[in-house]
Amino acid sequence: MARASTLAVLEYVRALRASGVKVIHAYAIQDRFGLNAGSSKALLWRATKGGLLNRIGKSWISLPDVQPYEILPLLYPPSYASMEWALGHHGVSMQRPFTVTAVSTKKTKVIKSNIWSIEVHHIADELFFGFDERYIACPEKALLDLVYVRRRIDVELDLEDIDGRALRAYLRKYPKYVEKVLRNHRMGVASYL
Repeated sequence: MARASTLAVLEYVRALRASGVKVIHAYAIQDRFGLNAGSSKALLWRATKGGLLNRIGKSWISLPDVQPYEILPLLYPPSYASMEWALGHHGVSMQRPFTVTAVSTKKTKVIKSNIWSIEVHHIADELFFGFDERYIACPEKALLDLVYVRRRIDVELDLEDIDGRALRAYLRKYPKYVEKVLRNHRMGVASYL
């Protein structure tokens, strides 16, 4: 059994981050330092407990400053940040949720780390669009995804930055109940339709 220090692992992860790698699999640490499963688990536990690394689920590791939306497409492809989190990110929602909400064409899943969590909800394949290069939904798409998944709007909205044309174009691809919820919303979403 080889021995590796927490500092050596931290330096390795920092070097990977400097080269653009934001998340790595725990097996990469095990292989790089020649550790057995028990030693690797203990080492990573100490690094996580000390706030040096962020443990994501059972298998992934990142530095603590990596944001969940940055690595979401790697952890659960295909997916993008949307709904409440994206609305907060764009300033359309007055609330900034702690949990990152996301959508995927795969099944619903929760991904947890020691400092944050991601709630991934299933959407139909034909609704997988409307996000930028960072895999964050545009405000109009985040609003529609929210209604599609939750079947209601339960966040306070500032609709000033909503593009009515984009909202109407995206809405054509959604089931009819999404438009009905939007038209009945008390915050005036219907004026954008």
